[in-house]
Amino acid sequence: MRIIQMGMGGMGNAWLERLIPLPFIEYAGFVEVDEQIAQSQAEAYDFDSAIVFKTLRHALLAVEADAVISIIPPAFRTATLQTCIDANMPLMAEKPLSETLEDAYTQATMATDSGLLYMITQDYRYKPALYTVKQILDSGELGAVSSVSVTHYRGLQFAGFRAEMPHPLLNDMAVHHFDLLRYFLGAEPETLYGQAWSTTWNQNKGKMSANALMRFPNDVHASYTASWVSNGHVSSYEGDWRFECEKGVLTLIDNVIHVQLRDDIDGGNYTYQPAEIREPITMLYERQSYLAYELQEAIQTGKAPVTRVQDNVKTLQMVFDVIESSETGQVIHKN
Repeated sequence: MRIIQMGMGGMGNAWLERLIPLPFIEYAGFVEVDEQIAQSQAEAYDFDSAIVFKTLRHALLAVEADAVISIIPPAFRTATLQTCIDANMPLMAEKPLSETLEDAYTQATMATDSGLLYMITQDYRYKPALYTVKQILDSGELGAVSSVSVTHYRGLQFAGFRAEMPHPLLNDMAVHHFDLLRYFLGAEPETLYGQAWSTTWNQNKGKMSANALMRFPNDVHASYTASWVSNGHVSSYEGDWRFECEKGVLTLIDNVIHVQLRDDIDGGNYTYQPAEIREPITMLYERQSYLAYELQEAIQTGKAPVTRVQDNVKTLQMVFDVIESSETGQVIHKN
């Protein structure tokens, strides 16, 4: 699969590191507006600087490609999509899908009306530990899920477009965790309530701390607590998870999976089997590599990818519902 990658620095570099080794990927060209980044990355990865362009339109006119991968800020997402629609060129773009809900639905409509293949890179679904959690839950060994709690703590200072976001934690990080809630539970929330705030020591422009309570079908409840201005005991980007289930408990803490099953009730008290560590499943492709593989499969077979824009807009809807709730103090009811 011949691709044009938009953005070579920052997260673009992470994509380069993960996609270059893939046997089914060939770089047809790049789009990079920063000349210094373009030159340094071309030298670092031994690319011909002649295939690095200032705009996507120029790249599409100059090289033959099968798809575009866009790793540029969300403010440019709709224009990129329109260019790809005009060229009938499949597109995969970094999350978050958009900075506004209106624009997100506009993009979903544009993709649907045009029939263009358009994926959003929710790569956390394809991290081995998180992928393994999904397989355990789906196996049924723990029975039905009753509740989920998610916590996430980091200490971060931003520059670039994230520094201008009013809700960088919710828009840029919780979008992963909320997408994982949909993924793990296989359902959409029925109610959402959120709070977002700025601590006294927050040096960022946007609100960097948030809580959320959600109810999913079958009376499954989820709680979310996160901060990007934590002063210690930071957690992984995946977050720490606890699933209270019918037959036991599953936890993911610091990327270590524990499963503990309940034995029986003895004299009014539960008894438990010893907690068991589960090793993550070995995956042929992970994260961005898996998404690139899924993009190739979709192009070759016509199979709709899991993280297509028409699905991902539901994740972003959760983010903006929590933001709306935090601003109004009201519970958001979806039914």
